[in-house]
Amino acid sequence: MTTYQRNCPSCKRELSYKNQYSMIGAEHIGSVCKSCAASKRMEAYVGQSVDCYTVDGQFIKTYEKMRDVWKDMPDVALVNIYNCCKRKPMCFTSYGYKWTYHNKKLINTARQRRISSVKHPHLDANTRRKLNALIGVMGLTIEEIIAKLVRETHKKTFGANK
Repeated sequence: MTTYQRNCPSCKRELSYKNQYSMIGAEHIGSVCKSCAASKRMEAYVGQSVDCYTVDGQFIKTYEKMRDVWKDMPDVALVNIYNCCKRKPMCFTSYGYKWTYHNKKLINTARQRRISSVKHPHLDANTRRKLNALIGVMGLTIEEIIAKLVRETHKKTFGANK
């Protein structure tokens, strides 16, 4: 079986192809090896500037590029900071700080949390769904919702004037 060879245009690594048509197609579109493609994807998010905040929301510092965080914190994994900046689910902080892309609004992550069946097994699915809707639409915390429910229950039970 004949293999066809060409070099990666970025790193000059030798690439192998099963047939000449695959090689010609790869040359035509200028495709690179897997490691060069991964480093280009990495550069896309490591090259952006990020803002660092305390957990309380106090601004600390702006890093011109995400990779500059390594100068202050050499043991960080940038993918965790990236997940916070992209506002991935359940990624509110990384390494004890909140992170956003530069000039993006810092959101209050305490208001994003959902009521789960694990933490609140006494609530039925319909009640959890309604409470999660209040969290999302009204922007209330779980404590504010519980206080509101207690007030409404008290009004229904004892009347509005009592």
